[in-house]
Amino acid sequence: MEGHERVLPKGFPKLKNDTFLRAARGEDTEYTPVWCMRQAGRYLPEFQETRASQDFFATCQTPKLCCELTLQAFRTPLPHVLDQIFHGKGVALNNIASSSVQPLRRFPLDAAIIFSDILVVPQALGMEVVMVPGKGPMFTEPLKEVEDLLKLRQKVDVTAELGYVFQAITLTRHSLEGKVPLIGFSGAPWTLMSYMIEGGGSTTMAKAKSWLYRHPEASHRLLRLLADVITDYLVGQVAAGAQDFALPYIRDIAQTVKSKLKEEALPLVPMIIFAKDAHYALRDLAHAGYEVIGLDWTIRPQEARAQVSGQDPRPGSLTSSSALSHPRPGHCCFKGGDNWATMLQLLKAVLRGPGCPVVGAEGTWLHSASVLHPATHLLPPCRSAQIGKDVTLQGNLDPCALYAPKEKIGELVKKMLESFGTQRYIANLGHGLYPDMNPEHVGAFVEAVHAHSRHINKHS
Repeated sequence: MEGHERVLPKGFPKLKNDTFLRAARGEDTEYTPVWCMRQAGRYLPEFQETRASQDFFATCQTPKLCCELTLQAFRTPLPHVLDQIFHGKGVALNNIASSSVQPLRRFPLDAAIIFSDILVVPQALGMEVVMVPGKGPMFTEPLKEVEDLLKLRQKVDVTAELGYVFQAITLTRHSLEGKVPLIGFSGAPWTLMSYMIEGGGSTTMAKAKSWLYRHPEASHRLLRLLADVITDYLVGQVAAGAQDFALPYIRDIAQTVKSKLKEEALPLVPMIIFAKDAHYALRDLAHAGYEVIGLDWTIRPQEARAQVSGQDPRPGSLTSSSALSHPRPGHCCFKGGDNWATMLQLLKAVLRGPGCPVVGAEGTWLHSASVLHPATHLLPPCRSAQIGKDVTLQGNLDPCALYAPKEKIGELVKKMLESFGTQRYIANLGHGLYPDMNPEHVGAFVEAVHAHSRHINKHS
């Protein structure tokens, strides 16, 4: 954005619905808050229309469009709000999708998440990423040898390189008019390293894993560089107006982010970690420094509660490595986990050492995910006696359940709420929304969470 169009990160409207933040902090709520991973995007016709007219990463770098896409899921008359924000500044809104001319009437979600992509971080390091139709994001020159690390910026000014994300957050925070909190996010170091070496998405990550064997010291340097940039990026998001995070990080990044927020007198926002296929690591996650643990759809709520509270899982739970490769009936979107156990041994053998940013002395393997993309980490062990006492759970309806009739969605939501309980809980899916999902079914999911949780609270 041009300088005269810039909206400042101050004077934000007072938050009217803080249910999501209160649940994240473990406070009592009148109903269970709900939001959906990938709610800002591809399943909505407005998003598809916008994508058809402009390159994906060009959209990510256009704050007004990111704001528009973030708010498409909300009952918010965005153009009217934007007109107020930019009144008298000569800002044209003709680059916003035409379908947004009418007031946006979607879902009563309890949080917004900024429209962006995790690969903006490699771009900030100087790498070129393009979106290839039918293939997804691709790096034009992926990292192949250690010498390629010299091509990366070793010192990144996140304000200069990623200021468009901060401006999108600030604009969106104003445009929300205090209706709900705004979530910021980032990808994780191992996720980004994998993309940068593989050149795109990969099911095996063979090239990235080969780096760990062939170039262990260089792998350390790259992961540390990414961790440092990510930390500054997240602090910048809070300064720009983000009020919560969905980020699958190792413990030291969470601690560093919170330390820097204190140093800069910024609000200590709650942090979320979403760990896919990490049933056996929930105890470690409960100690990782995050207020909320997001769950995928392959673990039963009661087992998750037991693990984060330090109890032994029940016999037959899905927390063993063997169980990971055998999904329960009805969970049609499951991805097996045997290769992650192998990766754990690989990483522990190759990367173990003092000062390693992702491996502890007894690391626990996590196949984690940010809001948009899969990620992987190792967490150092934690020996505190108060396991999971201050942790809120989030999740975990199978995304494929939204293909069911609306009545069935309501039944599944009711069962999920009864299993999790309505307190210290944020309703969500066990992964992101798929492009072909019916927005009306998303709405049925959101409405069912609110209705059933209110009913349970009233009669409990």
